[in-house]
Amino acid sequence: MQRLLLNIKIFLFIFITNTAIAENNSIVNNILLNNEILVGTTGDYPPFSTLENNVYTGIDIDMAKALALSKGIKVRFVHTTWKTLMSDLNANKFQIAMSGISITHEREKVASFSHSYIDNGKRAIVRCSESNTYDTWSKIDNSKTRLIVNPGGTNDKYVMKHIKNAQVRIFPDNTKIFLEIISNKADVMITDSVEVYYQSRLSNGILCPASLKKLSDGKIGILMQKDKNLNEFVQSWLSEFEVSGNKKALFDKYL
Repeated sequence: MQRLLLNIKIFLFIFITNTAIAENNSIVNNILLNNEILVGTTGDYPPFSTLENNVYTGIDIDMAKALALSKGIKVRFVHTTWKTLMSDLNANKFQIAMSGISITHEREKVASFSHSYIDNGKRAIVRCSESNTYDTWSKIDNSKTRLIVNPGGTNDKYVMKHIKNAQVRIFPDNTKIFLEIISNKADVMITDSVEVYYQSRLSNGILCPASLKKLSDGKIGILMQKDKNLNEFVQSWLSEFEVSGNKKALFDKYL
């Protein structure tokens, strides 16, 4: 009987110890212990994430800073690309990613998302002088249309799935891709609605949304490693950020 009680005590000690170790090794605890959250971002997707002179700016950059400030910790931005976004997350290069990231079923298989903080379906952007030319899908997906797309993200996937006839050119530099349309080296780009409106405003009347309305529905959220505590850590902050009116003020600032 004493031996049985001793074995039970040993088992309970090991169980409690392992539980404590697991808790101490949780993603959120590591963030708090290190006083720093690592945020993956691409730096090539204004108005969400832009990298210039080694400094990140944008909606998601400001949101990441606000998240860190609310938790009393620092934020460190880790550069990633649309091609390597998921592999970098799974390699623990960062705990969360904020870069105007679309919520997709494919990404949700291996990672988690916060609730969406903006609707952002696909839309076509063209030269304003030809906006009314592209008023139907058949005019966009036409053998004469020169369509340009950045590789690795949801734009690429959308084009590969839906475009059957247009001339598709992969352009690797997302920071200069709209200049290709402005300089008449391409006709159409299909990208997220927010980027279409943002780039239209920046171009001072050169670029416009195509007359054909939104091509698909889409939502943007904060991507993160699969972890219940991390999800609650981020979700609780995001809800507070929205209710406080800070999100509206931030979007008004950029859009």
